[in-house]
Amino acid sequence: MFRKLNKIKFFLSLAVLSLATNMATFTQDRQVRKLISGQEYKIQGVIVARSDDNFLIRDTTGVDTKVILTSGTSIKSSGFWRSKRYPASSLVRGLNLKVEGRGDATGALAAKKIRFDKRDLKVAESLN
Repeated sequence: MFRKLNKIKFFLSLAVLSLATNMATFTQDRQVRKLISGQEYKIQGVIVARSDDNFLIRDTTGVDTKVILTSGTSIKSSGFWRSKRYPASSLVRGLNLKVEGRGDATGALAAKKIRFDKRDLKVAESLN
């Protein structure tokens, strides 16, 4: 009984280590999309990195885009009946969202509107 349990623990540990190594290698090769200054963009994806006034969003094709938050950025949950405003601190890693804005001079997206589902926010907060 204990031998089986130890074998299972060993193989599980080996699988987790292998996955972690592969993920570290995979994330090192990521490229950040450079946007055209002044052009409007709508991007949907997941926050993969976050700092004070910006974050990286990864879209469904696996491309990362740097998003810059400004004082005019509108952050709301998207709902049919009502939407709720949220502070920038609610944008956490793992949150699935939609961002609208314009490319800036640095190649990043200056966000005008950010929308997400309240359920997605709860899931992302539980992961952090």
